Amino acid sequence: MRTVILFLFLSLGAMAQKSPNDFSVIIHEETINKILKAIDSVNGTNDYEVMFVKGKYHYTAKNFRMKIRPDSSHFSCDVKVNVGPFTYNTTVPGDIKISYNKTRNQIEVKVVRAIFELYTHVLGKKIHIKDIDLADNFKE
Repeated sequence: MRTVILFLFLSLGAMAQKSPNDFSVIIHEETINKILKAIDSVNGTNDYEVMFVKGKYHYTAKNFRMKIRPDSSHFSCDVKVNVGPFTYNTTVPGDIKISYNKTRNQIEVKVVRAIFELYTHVLGKKIHIKDIDLADNFKE
């Protein structure tokens, strides 16, 4: 009987050494998207000057969503932009990074890039003002 218990104990010890991952966590895409939905919107406003035309722009980003795949993960949202008398809507694609921070014992999901073009029309021509990276709004 002691031999069987000792053999079982040694066998379990050997299995534990071959499989160091004793615990795993699964976070579903739906859960992350529910958290993003709670953020509701991100707003920004600032002054601009282009071709001697001065004005103020406003943008509102909404409908944040992430697509998580085994090989890559993507972020997207909808942005409404008001530049002076001109208004437009755009969908902003972006990239996210998912990692595990051992020091903090936290799973980190970070938007690393979500850029959209801010532009206006002057004399019938599209004029680029600047690019805005929404990732700056998702630091934590």
